[in-house]
Amino acid sequence: MGVKVSNHGNLMSFESPQGRENVFSGAEGYAVCSNFNNTVHGHDTGAVEAGFGAPTFSQPTAGKFPLTITRKTTDGKFQLKQVWNMPDPAEKDVTVTMTLKNLSSATISNVFVSRSGDFDIGATSQNQGARTSDSAWQWNDQSPPSADRPPGGVMLTAATYGAVYDTFVEPRSDYSGGTRENCFALVPDLATPTSVQDLTMRAHYALFNLGAGQSKTVKFEYRHM
Repeated sequence: MGVKVSNHGNLMSFESPQGRENVFSGAEGYAVCSNFNNTVHGHDTGAVEAGFGAPTFSQPTAGKFPLTITRKTTDGKFQLKQVWNMPDPAEKDVTVTMTLKNLSSATISNVFVSRSGDFDIGATSQNQGARTSDSAWQWNDQSPPSADRPPGGVMLTAATYGAVYDTFVEPRSDYSGGTRENCFALVPDLATPTSVQDLTMRAHYALFNLGAGQSKTVKFEYRHM
């Protein structure tokens, strides 16, 4: 199992099993929004980003987990801290803990934090997608066997149970068309399980209102299927 994370906190590579890399086309990351997505304070999905200042980061030694990345939005409203934990080679997963703090002197209403990615399972962008209330995943099916689409998959889970969250599977055309820059998918939702196509996936949390100086923490998990 291999995991690579950028110094902005983007998941760049998730290799599992060994030799099979699930790539993201430079498109995995996060967004912070309020007012039911009408205000995007910052987003960063690798190749596309806006609204966040330069990161500060720390790790025990170079190239080792846990990796902590802290960024502030350029509007002065929020601080986002990400902690990427040590990947678990037995469970084939990695967890990122995200803490959002209101830096302003007033309550900010209807806050959301999102994590999303353009996943290509194995060597192809043509995958299937599905979701439950707390997880979204993309996969290549075992049957019928296909050399072009070897079986496997990756799951994204909103791992803070008891919180309010939702998941989405989106066509890549919607994602590259602008949803990567906010916290929501387009409506109506794409019905799942999907046909084989080029897909992205997302999970987001509703943090509701954040008072002045208040912080809330949520977890996301990526897992091999």
